[in-house]
Amino acid sequence: MDATEKFEKEIEKKRFVEEGILKDLSKDLGKEYSKGISDTQFRKFFDDVKIIQRKSDAGIEFEKLKPEIILMKAKAAREVARASREKKPMLEKFKRFIDKCVDEKLLGGGEKVYSEFTTFFEALYAYHYYYYHEQKGGRGQ
Repeated sequence: MDATEKFEKEIEKKRFVEEGILKDLSKDLGKEYSKGISDTQFRKFFDDVKIIQRKSDAGIEFEKLKPEIILMKAKAAREVARASREKKPMLEKFKRFIDKCVDEKLLGGGEKVYSEFTTFFEALYAYHYYYYHEQKGGRGQ
């Protein structure tokens, strides 16, 4: 079972900030996605997640942020469509991850769940960055 499949199974019953999800699955997903998703592509998603969180922190009603959350699914689909044949399978896994998060957790979860997702996604991005650059021989290599 790969990290995406494990996440899909585990997240149904758990919160994003539970130790096994935050500590282990964010690392496993980051490592998995580093093998086919560029740092630039991943950073775009991280930036979107943080922008929505900042708006929520600024007092914008969560209901008004839902269209931006739903848009993450469309952006993931666009990345799959743009991908080369060799990178498409990994981007399809990432799209499944985004779809699962949006459909089963974020839309019905409210501000607290989104805040927990932001924490989880930040850890995921950090691990992705680490493993992506490790494969490339380090930053700037």
